[in-house]
Amino acid sequence: MSFWRFVSHLAFFVLFLPVVVTTCLIAAESPLLGPMDSSDLLEEYHIGGNDVLEITVYGEEDLSREVQVTGSGYISYPLLGRIKVAGMSAADLEDYIRQELARKYIRDPQVGVFVKEFSNVYVLGQVKEPGPYPYKGGMTVVQAITSAGGFSKIANQRKVRVVRKHGDEQEMFYVNVHNVTNGNAEDIMLQPGDTVVVPESFF
Repeated sequence: MSFWRFVSHLAFFVLFLPVVVTTCLIAAESPLLGPMDSSDLLEEYHIGGNDVLEITVYGEEDLSREVQVTGSGYISYPLLGRIKVAGMSAADLEDYIRQELARKYIRDPQVGVFVKEFSNVYVLGQVKEPGPYPYKGGMTVVQAITSAGGFSKIANQRKVRVVRKHGDEQEMFYVNVHNVTNGNAEDIMLQPGDTVVVPESFF
């Protein structure tokens, strides 16, 4: 190879390296390959027994309150009485309260629902029965996945993610469950509100 051809190849590499790196980074954060955003996880979270909810109706102090979901999945709410909330997302409950208040009591109510305290862990992705599961003291990643019926046939057991929220921030770490079950790695203890995400295996 001539000197000038070598220089031209080197210049091409230098010019296009940032493009390649940027493309890889974008792919790493994509919904299929990378970590899920915390807002996505909260949207998918379904209210469970013993969760603590903060319900706000703007301009209506008597209707804004903190309530705890019963173990059987109900809350008691002014004007509307007993409501089955287990299995709803926060957005679902917002819509329900908004519609019921508008139908009988308040014109165009502005309702907000926030899960203030989680009493469940949530298992998403490639498990047989994704959903919320009651947190038990000492619960681990493997136990949570077992509660969700175990892995699906296309689960990637080596890159299970655990998402843990700290206020407005989140911590994320990976667990190789394949190694855990083989005795080559330690299982990880969960905390209430943790979300376990089992990705799909692409191979």
